[in-house]
Amino acid sequence: MNRIKELICYFLENSPHSLNKTEIVKMIYLFEYYHVQTYGAQYSDIKFIRWNYGPYSSVINDELNDLISIGLINREIIDLNDGREVYLHNLANIDIEDSFLLDDNVRYIADRVIFELSCRPYDEMINIVYSTPPMVKILREEERIGSKLLGEELDMKESGGELYKTTKERLIAARKRRLEREPRGTDEEYIKCITEEYEILEPLRREATIYGIDKF
Repeated sequence: MNRIKELICYFLENSPHSLNKTEIVKMIYLFEYYHVQTYGAQYSDIKFIRWNYGPYSSVINDELNDLISIGLINREIIDLNDGREVYLHNLANIDIEDSFLLDDNVRYIADRVIFELSCRPYDEMINIVYSTPPMVKILREEERIGSKLLGEELDMKESGGELYKTTKERLIAARKRRLEREPRGTDEEYIKCITEEYEILEPLRREATIYGIDKF
């Protein structure tokens, strides 16, 4: 199993709730950013581009679909009241080998990402991702030229002048805090939350689109 599949499976197994595709992509992005800032290189060789909803890699989508096709991940399609759909993912309840388990140095970073992004409302999660130096650099350039740089590759080594450094002890503490954190609730409560957030954010999305400043 390759490293992206391992990360997807790890996040799904250890997050307190089923994850939608946006959450999976943003978690892997933040993980890779922290990995670069900690060890000087990405954990995988995928590239992230600036897309309509922030950092994106089609490779993650392909690997996720492959995991679904071979039966390691279940995808549940939830119909929202306004006709849209939400896709929730979780590990299949089958016996599989532990090939997706991460070694300690990688796992501590993954656990920090879970702690930071899981149980977050959609807008808070997006704000965290958009505040990372690679995205800040792109957004500033977009503001300067007056248009979006869709498809522009993100510079994962961009640190904003201050490298992210951590210690094993700090990462263990972050994992402990994540484990102690209250879960987001049942699937029904989560779906209700997603529906409410879509309804709250929809007027902002429409206005942002009109003025060409959509960041979602």
